[in-house]
Amino acid sequence: MPQPLALLDMSIQFVFAVSVFTLVAISSYVVSVATHHATPGLLPMVGVSLLAGFVATIFACLVAYYIAVSTFRFGFDPDNHGIPIGSSLMDLIGSVCLILAIAVLGVHGAHG
Repeated sequence: MPQPLALLDMSIQFVFAVSVFTLVAISSYVVSVATHHATPGLLPMVGVSLLAGFVATIFACLVAYYIAVSTFRFGFDPDNHGIPIGSSLMDLIGSVCLILAIAVLGVHGAHG
């Protein structure tokens, strides 16, 4: 189990995640409207972004913690092993979270 200080650090990540993923959704919506591209609307964009981001943040915290612990225990350099493994896993996990959030919230079609 992560130590209390690590858990505190993980909880702080959620404060940042809420603001970042909200701004990502809003900016994506604004760019879509400004460039006359289709968009499902602001609220669905924010909902999908927050749901996917929240779940991805949970996984990111766990992946980062356990990879850091593993690389330290096995004597590997985290820069050479932990960061590439974590980045690769989060690319996959983030994509899956986004697809699942779209499916769970039922975001279909787009408005032009």
